Amino acid sequence: MVKSISCGFAAAVVAVVLFSVSPGAADTPAGSWAERVQIVYDPDNGTVERVRLRAWDAEPHLNLEFLWEPDAVSQRTRPAADGAIEGSGKLVWRVRGSAAHDPRTVHKHYRGGMAEGRPHGKGRLETRAGEVFEGNWMAGLLEGEGMLLDSAGNRYQGGFVAGLPHGNGRQAMADGSIYEGGFRHGQRHGQGTLRLPGGSSYASTWRDGVETGKRPDVVADALLGGLLRAQSGGGDAGKVDVSIVVEPRMNQQASLQYTHVVLDEHIEIYPSNEGIVEAWLGQMDINDWNYGNTFGYLDWEDVPAFIQVDLATNDRSRVRTEALELQVADSQVYRKPFLSTISQFGCIGFRPSFSLQNNGWGAATQGKLTVSFHHPDDPGNATRPFTVDVADVGLGLDISLRSVLDEAGVDTAALEAGRFTCPSRDELPQCQANLANSIDFGELTGMLSGDYATTVGISGTFDYTWSDDRGNDYRASEKLSTYLQLAVIETEIMVAESGDIWGQSPEALRYQVVRLPRDQQNYVVDMPIRGNKNLSNHTARLKVYAETSSIHQLRVAARFADGSERYSKPVSLFMVKPRDHYYHAAEPAACYLDPMYTPPRGGG
Repeated sequence: MVKSISCGFAAAVVAVVLFSVSPGAADTPAGSWAERVQIVYDPDNGTVERVRLRAWDAEPHLNLEFLWEPDAVSQRTRPAADGAIEGSGKLVWRVRGSAAHDPRTVHKHYRGGMAEGRPHGKGRLETRAGEVFEGNWMAGLLEGEGMLLDSAGNRYQGGFVAGLPHGNGRQAMADGSIYEGGFRHGQRHGQGTLRLPGGSSYASTWRDGVETGKRPDVVADALLGGLLRAQSGGGDAGKVDVSIVVEPRMNQQASLQYTHVVLDEHIEIYPSNEGIVEAWLGQMDINDWNYGNTFGYLDWEDVPAFIQVDLATNDRSRVRTEALELQVADSQVYRKPFLSTISQFGCIGFRPSFSLQNNGWGAATQGKLTVSFHHPDDPGNATRPFTVDVADVGLGLDISLRSVLDEAGVDTAALEAGRFTCPSRDELPQCQANLANSIDFGELTGMLSGDYATTVGISGTFDYTWSDDRGNDYRASEKLSTYLQLAVIETEIMVAESGDIWGQSPEALRYQVVRLPRDQQNYVVDMPIRGNKNLSNHTARLKVYAETSSIHQLRVAARFADGSERYSKPVSLFMVKPRDHYYHAAEPAACYLDPMYTPPRGGG
């Protein structure tokens, strides 16, 4: 009989879900009510007031304090009569007395619905140890469909009852094995299918977390040096499980977090940020804000992925481990462009151009732009589409739409030659009307916006080709939007200032720094084992950097004194590091506007 490590899920749920089973359980020894005075919005009279809030804390011995951050809708939701939190928002538990802005002091946080001081409805709980609980909550525990990721990197997806896996589910273990089948009270129970890390699978039967019956001898685990258990017994390698996951503690504090997913044939490790994933896949719109919002807050000189490699014997015996290493089959630069637009404002009044900035590691070639013009506040009311051939985009490119404006009937010559003034700011509406009446804007009539600057919106698609380093070409089509400045009415202006905020990677002591090279194949990164090599378990923590956005195909290999070897499930590691630069558009030969003048996007 084989005991399932799924029992760790039950223990994790019991130990980590930090809320009571049912409302009114304040008298149970498992926890107590926590209280704090907090300023909240009073929806009855439209004012703010100090209110004593209550939340259930199942770990009072930790002496944590909470902070409730209601979302925009729940700002108008009153707490219960006894102060218990209601509505939806973010509940943060942190070290008492710590600075609210310090993420290192956060013990756990929950985002989602609340009722009677406990999670209720859709929500997600994350802990400092790396556990994640997500799904439908009822009175503080998962109920129905949900997901549980424990601190070891094991992931369960399926049914829950009273906070425990129950019913049918899929359990992907950190060592690469996958169980799909029945669960009861947090344990594997009933019929299911078990897929071993090497890819072999068989029907299995379980009772309260223990596999009943013998695994078939014909099952070969390709990660045991390619030998059948029945033929070789597996040697020391047959006693060992090897896993590779995102290291939970440092990943929680990292400015760019990564996640791992165990699939049938391999493991994928990639950024958790949805915007970065969309940019990687080419599903993000090209506009003036996507680079700054997605990548601009990070210091790209220090954005590693924190990886943890665990080796452990499954019978707690000791084996002599001669070597532990990363075997990298391929490291390939990801050459897909990451494009954003830069609107060209200021200097002169008529600027019928915008710029494409490329923060990817490859050029966009054979480009074709298809655009329509529209009012900046009403994209649905647009002109007919126009097409423009675009030259290759390396680091960046200025694109002129003057010929397109001519085709749309705009008097570009008058806009280029004209200077438009206004006696005072109070008369701007009349000056803007005079401008609209004095210039023929053709098909763009009625689609202009602004007070100082007269602007028009652009939306459409940019189709292009990009190539990888192995001779493969890919065709991409991405949505694009930006603005053109057609004229500026010269009068008094106001200039605002803004600052920069940079994300930083947390310090990671006692981590082995690994710098993966670009465009190399079949190389090895040694992970030295210090001290006694006769061990029952070992953990290696890696701080992994890459020079560029890149894809790495690798696995962990462990070699033992008896000559046997053990390999992890193959891993695809998707590292993100954009080319960090800012493209400067070509300025007109002579400027007549105040150099500090930069109107807001869409006019000003």
